[in-house]
Amino acid sequence: MFRPSKITYELFNLDENNHGWERFGENHGDTALAGYIEGPWLTKYNNMYYMQYAAPGTEFNVYGDGVYMSDSPLGPYRYAP
Repeated sequence: MFRPSKITYELFNLDENNHGWERFGENHGDTALAGYIEGPWLTKYNNMYYMQYAAPGTEFNVYGDGVYMSDSPLGPYRYAP
């Protein structure tokens, strides 16, 4: 039987200063509100873990996906440009 962990792991955070596409709002223009991560998906391929995520929101014209990579499912993760 699958038993979820009772421990929460922080794998990565948005980095709006280095990844401008993660900024919130139409044309990434809303600097008053913080962006957010949605729809994360983990894939293992050739012994590497790829964490795909979406930001900042489907209602905006600049919605996009990003990927972080790691040798372990619990990190540490590094941004895949």
